[in-house]
Amino acid sequence: MQTGGHTFETLEHDALTTPQAIVLTDAEGRSATYVVRENVPDPPQDLRMDGTGLTFQTGEHGGEYPDDMPQLIKVIDPEGRSCDYVPIRVDGRVVDSKGFTMLPPA
Repeated sequence: MQTGGHTFETLEHDALTTPQAIVLTDAEGRSATYVVRENVPDPPQDLRMDGTGLTFQTGEHGGEYPDDMPQLIKVIDPEGRSCDYVPIRVDGRVVDSKGFTMLPPA
């Protein structure tokens, strides 16, 4: 889904089809991964699991890097359910991944 020069991709849906992560890519090809800031009782649902029908509203832009990545994305489904997503952070710094792997430990 594309909005205002940004492309949004929903990932890792739960049993209610709520996206657990969003990858935002800007017009220059830079990307950031966002996760749910706080679980809400009635989260938005991505029934097609591709972002179709969801509204993405970006909050304040900026941060420690010279780019136009928002510091908050609000996702709203057609029924009005919403949830806030924030960039993944480790030790207070924005990172693109927490380094998860599906491989068993060595």
